[in-house]
Order: sequence, then structure tokens, then C-alpha cells
Amino acid sequence: MEIHIQYNEIQITKERFSTVQKSAVTTKDEEKAFLCYLKSAESGNSDGQYNLRNCYRIGIGTTKDEEKVFRWYLKSAEGGNSNGQYDLGNCYLDEIGPAKDEEKAFQWFLKSAVGGDSNGQLV
Repeated sequence: MEIHIQYNEIQITKERFSTVQKSAVTTKDEEKAFLCYLKSAESGNSDGQYNLRNCYRIGIGTTKDEEKVFRWYLKSAEGGNSNGQYDLGNCYLDEIGPAKDEEKAFQWFLKSAVGGDSNGQLV
């Protein structure tokens, strides 16, 4: 029962976040979207982790924070999210988080490609 409830909460979270991304919403709605993604991310959902980083990246419902952007990219990538793996590779190239590391960037691009991310397959 608990797993089913968490799954439904994650689905609702995705819907709320899509609403935030696609339309002008109030600050209250952005904060709700952020809190839903935070809950999803903290429960270990790699999609929630990937989308939470976007909240920190552009300031949806919270303040911008590059350190947290990197941390949630890393968690998402380690959780097997191929989009997160590709974007983590870009973090290593663009020095978002740690120092520039082209070898680590390539490793994450390769993982994303194997995971099916079309951007990773182009690298």
C-alpha cells in the first residue's frame, strides 16, 4: 500500500511540475511543486531527483543553488537516470560543482548513451 501511495504521489508531482514549467503560476504553486519534487527525490526516485535539480537550477519554488544542482544531478545519475547521467557529464565539462574533469564527463556521457539517452549517443 505504501509503495502504491508513493507512486501516485510521484505521478502527481510530475503533473504539478509540468504545470510549473509550461505556464505562469503563482509563487505558492511553485513552492508546492518544489516540495513535491523534494519529497520524491528524498525517497530515492531518480526522476524526482533529476527534476528537483531543475528547481535549484532556475529557482522554481526555491533559490538557485549550483551546489545542490550538482548534488541532485549526481544522485539522479547514480540512480540510473540516463538524462541525469548526460547532464552530469555536462556539469564536469562546465565546472558546475567540482573542477572540470573531461574523463569523468566522458564516463557519464557513455553511461547515458548505454542507458538510451540520445544526447549521450551523439557525444
